[in-house]
Amino acid sequence: MQEFLVERGEERVSIPDVCLLLEGTYPYVRGGVSSWVNRLLELHSDLTFALFFLGANQKSASKQFYKIPENVVIFEKAFLFEKPSEEDLKPARLGKQTLGELRDRLAALYLAEGDEVRVKAALDFSIWLEGKGKDVRFGNLLEERVCWDVLREVYERGFYEVSFIDFFWTCRIIHAPLWQMLRALPKVPKAAVYHSISTGYAGAMGAFVARLKGLPYFLSEHGIYTKERMIEITQADWIYEPKNTSFLSGSARLALKNIWIHMFSFLGKMTYDTADPIISLYSGNARLQREFGAAVDRVEIIPNGILPERFAESRARRKEQMPEDPAACRIGFVGRMVPIKDVKTLLRAARMVADVMPQVRFALWGPTDEDEEYFAECQEMIVSLGLGEVVEFCGSGKVEEILVTVDVLVLTSISEALPLVILEAFACGIPAVSTDVGACRELLNGRTEEDKAVGRAGILTGISSPSEVAEALIRMAKSREMREKMGEAGLERVSLFYDEKKIMARYDEIYKTLSARGHELWQA
Repeated sequence: MQEFLVERGEERVSIPDVCLLLEGTYPYVRGGVSSWVNRLLELHSDLTFALFFLGANQKSASKQFYKIPENVVIFEKAFLFEKPSEEDLKPARLGKQTLGELRDRLAALYLAEGDEVRVKAALDFSIWLEGKGKDVRFGNLLEERVCWDVLREVYERGFYEVSFIDFFWTCRIIHAPLWQMLRALPKVPKAAVYHSISTGYAGAMGAFVARLKGLPYFLSEHGIYTKERMIEITQADWIYEPKNTSFLSGSARLALKNIWIHMFSFLGKMTYDTADPIISLYSGNARLQREFGAAVDRVEIIPNGILPERFAESRARRKEQMPEDPAACRIGFVGRMVPIKDVKTLLRAARMVADVMPQVRFALWGPTDEDEEYFAECQEMIVSLGLGEVVEFCGSGKVEEILVTVDVLVLTSISEALPLVILEAFACGIPAVSTDVGACRELLNGRTEEDKAVGRAGILTGISSPSEVAEALIRMAKSREMREKMGEAGLERVSLFYDEKKIMARYDEIYKTLSARGHELWQA
């Protein structure tokens, strides 16, 4: 690692190899993405990192769930949904030339045709703000005549069916966090390479920094941020909609929500245009990235992985404790008791399985306090379906201990990315029954031809289909031979294609290559 000293206030520090741009995740939020970031830092202890956390407000960073490792040398934060300061809401006095440049740049950004033109305009706008536009405040965007003229033309081009007041306030709310993001650019730590874990605000920040500093930047996406925001916004009740909509067309009624959707789509497009490489967890997400504007030659699939040897002891103990009766099958579920995991479908399937094979037992492991109302409804279903002797809620536990007591893993989620619990089950020689969501098809059946040759490691089912889940589980429960054969395929697959050490070696290669280039740029 090369070191080049930079000034940060009164302190002189080395330029870190990597700056991670994190939106609403590590270290203040638990979950798969945060755990992955934590593991990424641990496995690259030979590199130095800076962290730049983007949160909604101060409260979003009130409790830290992960200990920051020693190779993180800089940690900065910015909050996008804090109210702009009183000073920033007051327009600054701008000269005629600055006002003219502001008008031209806003027109290029909002009135030009084509995503590529607008992406360039947005990146150029950030550079202009760093230079000549430093005096511009949020209040100028709200009150300057040149800004109103551009806003009015945007409104007249496509939003005239809704009131201008509704349109204006929607634009104001949307642009407040974007403005906070632009004003936070100077806080982004200097680094040799920038790496965002999503598109959205963090991805846009990466695009701006890469354009401003001419430094390497790449993207990893676990879920597809643009798609997730589209779904969230469509269902959102926090976005204002006109109360009297009887006279509006269908598209006009959704106009204000569409402004939000278009904004996040644009941020995604700007990220994809700037990042190289663009990493996805599996083929389905890679396809969506390309649909949302990612260049085919930049997209690369690097799945998540685990350490198979971590489960060697659990695998041996599970074999020793296997029931003598092959039909006394133990079905295990490991996950949060929340609607997205569709535990109710699993319970309905359990009733169908019990009617055919009463000796089968279900153990449901995972936290129950995230959605207490939903968990209470699941408990009521246990009673109403007469599953008291068949299904047990076991609470949380160490996955290495849980899997010792499992013969078949079941997953009934309506949405997933790449569930690590399936890989963990495979490492114990346990096959899976899973809904066909996220990367589950690739995990069970293989992704590449070489991977597919390993064989099937489970059975896929449709979403929210208790009968399909029950049928698959009954097939598994009736044949220990099938379970063992699929379990062996799963163990081989995880060892060959999902070993964390092999996967992280690719990240190490990306980091070393890009950071070497970045350090050379700083040295120049």
